[in-house]
Amino acid sequence: MSGLRQMNISFDPVEDRLLLRITAGEPGNLDEYRIWLTRRFVQIVWKVLDQAIASEPVTDPRVPQESAGALREFKQAAALAEADFATPFAAEEPGPLWVPTLCLSPRSRSGSSRAAIIC
Repeated sequence: MSGLRQMNISFDPVEDRLLLRITAGEPGNLDEYRIWLTRRFVQIVWKVLDQAIASEPVTDPRVPQESAGALREFKQAAALAEADFATPFAAEEPGPLWVPTLCLSPRSRSGSSRAAIIC
């Protein structure tokens, strides 16, 4: 998956699951991934992601550690301000994947996090 384009998450009451839809690729050659997520799975992943964000060190020496939470909130607000919520999700028709496992590793020295979805 390269060139993340869009993400969409919706609740399906018939399945009693969340459906995560991701499109990736270049315009004219997009791939869509549909992934079913159970409530239990989302609760576990949410805690892990929240802990990973909270444990990320502040790398700017001008910011005191006690202000790290405020800096994270500022970065989150800035990211939301740049997000495009007006563009409708470009739907494809492949079937959803069932995700029993997600592996998340901390940031490497290059600064990138790695996530692996195991189907």
